[in-house]
Amino acid sequence: MLKLKKLIKEHSWDREFGDPLPTFEDVMKQHQVNKLKEDWWDDMDSASQAQYIKDHPGSKQAQQADDEAGEEEPSGGQPSVDDSRRKAVQSGMALKKAEGEFGKDSPEYEAAKGADDEAQGEYQQAKASQEQRQKDINSGKAEPENKEEADLAAADARDSVEKQKQNRAYALQQPDPRDPRSPAEQEAGWDKTVADAEERAGEAEAKAKEFGAGRTGNELNQETLTVNGKQFRRISEGVEKQPKPKYEFSKFYQRFKR
Repeated sequence: MLKLKKLIKEHSWDREFGDPLPTFEDVMKQHQVNKLKEDWWDDMDSASQAQYIKDHPGSKQAQQADDEAGEEEPSGGQPSVDDSRRKAVQSGMALKKAEGEFGKDSPEYEAAKGADDEAQGEYQQAKASQEQRQKDINSGKAEPENKEEADLAAADARDSVEKQKQNRAYALQQPDPRDPRSPAEQEAGWDKTVADAEERAGEAEAKAKEFGAGRTGNELNQETLTVNGKQFRRISEGVEKQPKPKYEFSKFYQRFKR
């Protein structure tokens, strides 16, 4: 009996059978070590990451940074607004972290502040570039390249129609005495202005439809089947759910007692 108890002990197990099985505590400890090894890059702030890439140009992180830089630049050579916004948020968090850990007088804070200023500047520049491009699309100077740009242009054109209608109503109610045209000529001029706005809105909506409408999930329910020249709507087959018995467990318990 004493010999059996001795074998149960860990040192006896090691001597007789080799290494013991890992305990839950051992697994969690090794997991933390592996996690630190895996997340070392994410735990670094943007300034430290930039310095590491500069010091190790042949590293995996440097190659990934080059690849991401090439992918993030659109045709205009400027980073997209979403990417620059994400970088600005990350740099702001890194700056706040550096301030809390090292203080504003530390070189770490100065490096993080420089990186944050650069990221914020890139974001504002990308945002201004996107806004200017959308204005050019709305005015017809540029063509939309995706559905979002086309939808925004169509919405702007519809708003323009409503504004021109309001301007027409106001101008006809209170004619400008300095306008040499007759009231009929002024009304005809405003009618043409509204008609031109409606034409532009129609063209903008047609361009938006060219990019296709988003899926609603009801496409299958709207499908039809033609049989002998007649169209039939698709019927979704399913199994009706039966309500559960109110005392299902009690019935099972009664059967179990028997």
